[in-house]
Amino acid sequence: MYLTQGYRKRTFTDSVTPCDKSPNTAGRINAAEWIRTAFHDMATADSYNGIGGLDASLQFEIGRSENIGPAFETTFIFLQAFLSVRSSISDLLALSMYTAVRACGGPIVPIRAGRIDATQAGSTGVPVPENPTQTFVAQFARMGFNTSEMIELTACGHTIGGVHAAQFPLIVAPGTAKNEYQLFDDATQAQTKFDNGVARDYILGNTTNALAVGISVGSKRDSDNRVFSVDKNVTIKALTNPVVFHDRCKVVLQQMIDVVPPTVNLTAPIEPYEIKPVNPQLTLVAPGTTLSFAGEIRVRTTVRAADQISSVKLVYKDRNGKAGGTITTTSAGTGSGFDDSFTFYKFAASIDSTTSISSFTVEVEVAGGTTETHDNNGEGYPVEDSVILQSPQSCLELFTDADNNRTLTVVAAKRTAVTGTPAVELDSLKARTGGLVVPMLTHSSLPMTAGKSYGPYTLYSVTTKIGSTLSLRATFDVTLGTAKDVFKRTSGLPNSCAPFGENTSTSTSPPTSTSTAPPTTSEPSSTTAGPS
Repeated sequence: MYLTQGYRKRTFTDSVTPCDKSPNTAGRINAAEWIRTAFHDMATADSYNGIGGLDASLQFEIGRSENIGPAFETTFIFLQAFLSVRSSISDLLALSMYTAVRACGGPIVPIRAGRIDATQAGSTGVPVPENPTQTFVAQFARMGFNTSEMIELTACGHTIGGVHAAQFPLIVAPGTAKNEYQLFDDATQAQTKFDNGVARDYILGNTTNALAVGISVGSKRDSDNRVFSVDKNVTIKALTNPVVFHDRCKVVLQQMIDVVPPTVNLTAPIEPYEIKPVNPQLTLVAPGTTLSFAGEIRVRTTVRAADQISSVKLVYKDRNGKAGGTITTTSAGTGSGFDDSFTFYKFAASIDSTTSISSFTVEVEVAGGTTETHDNNGEGYPVEDSVILQSPQSCLELFTDADNNRTLTVVAAKRTAVTGTPAVELDSLKARTGGLVVPMLTHSSLPMTAGKSYGPYTLYSVTTKIGSTLSLRATFDVTLGTAKDVFKRTSGLPNSCAPFGENTSTSTSPPTSTSTAPPTTSEPSSTTAGPS
């Protein structure tokens, strides 16, 4: 959500940048459809009984009369490409709402994670334009919104987009709007169009909102008019103030995406780290006396200009907590998002496999000689060395068998002195039937088999079959009790497995590492997995 352009750019925002971007179809706006999809998914929530909310149940409810139009399926087709064990479709719905609002110049809506996807359709109850006014009030109350919040959420949701004549001919007469699409507040949708226009124009009496004026009045489908006026225009008039509109939309849109059952525990709002290790990876290098340690450090440059950074270094401790050495970095690239900028610094070092590494801090030296030390709240950035993926020896074979499966082999190095047998926790995707566009996640636990030992490590391996169609989207962890090398992607594996000792591109040379402590032979100890 923080990288929309430049180095390590994500493609998530491409479909809503600029704000008026359509899915290759005139008369549609992706950003508006993303917001509408999130609302429709949440709108069947029963907050009185703690049922439903933003849970991706809409994927099973698309055929209902309250969910007409192509927007929902199109949105789910896009979102499913980002589905993983770490990102549920319901979390992606929340992210899509944030992204659409921000891409159109709206407020920064705080995003929290942890939503759990539904496995079947929920109840009906999405508001439809022909509902009586008091039904709207009751429906929004069921969702957890009072009358003022109902008005605010409706206005915030209708600041971009419009009404399609094809789906709502009693609201927009066919042949009367450009591309059969009547926009809510004016005839253009600029990138900064998430604004108070829908409220301002309504109060001024010159609105083009088809849910407030026109033939919808006669057909009793003027839902925005009736919702806005339910409190004698008090709330909608307040929203004509652009600051009030901005601030209240931030509040009610977060409230909307945070409607979840009480059994779901959402995280704190996600915020960008000042320092973030990116894909740090240990790899045992033949003949087993050294470990390759490579990855990147992402430095947030929103508050410290990139050109003011003199150097970025890692200072690490060995596996027994003693001083290990210093690893220098070089600039890899810069990236940015809606509100933040970042510079990435790459590192590659060789570390003695006996003394190894347990954690590191990051030192950022800025112009003038000042050094910032980032230590992950005093804990250091942990590095797990008890069990590590051996990417060069692992592979996802290119060719498929008669059942359209590909062969996946995972090889890991386990520190021999640590007890236990490692396993691969595999999360793969399987297509659903019945016209459902979102695949389902399937989990399997695969015990590994011991092989030869090299230095202080023993290699373990497991081979399995994985469906070819979605094979490149699987992820896996290599685990050993509480020790884990986590969230590895099959797409990052080679097509053939290299024997241990064969020269591979993942082997690193040692010029960026300087040792400050002699090797030891102390007993190994576990560390917490992964950077935080």
